[in-house]
Amino acid sequence: MAAPEEQRRRVAESAEIAAPAHRNRSYSGRSDRSRRDNFWFSDTESIRAVKCGDLLVEQDTDFYHVVARGSDGSRVLFEFHAHFTVNANGEMSADFDTTRMVCT
Repeated sequence: MAAPEEQRRRVAESAEIAAPAHRNRSYSGRSDRSRRDNFWFSDTESIRAVKCGDLLVEQDTDFYHVVARGSDGSRVLFEFHAHFTVNANGEMSADFDTTRMVCT
């Protein structure tokens, strides 16, 4: 059996570390019906992953956000947030998603 230092060196050499991926988009605009109706939209995703042989450790977070305002003063807010983490044992250690919508 190889010494611990040798085992660590082999793992380090075989590990494929993916660069963190981050995507962020943001848009805004106006309705065709009125100059005072408008909206704002944002979509963010962050992924981090490390692979070593058959082992994959991954973390993924998504956030989606929309705000719309009407010419009559009304407002709609919609948010979606999701996250999961797969730990070094291959087990899902965190997993959630939330949705929120507010109309005023």
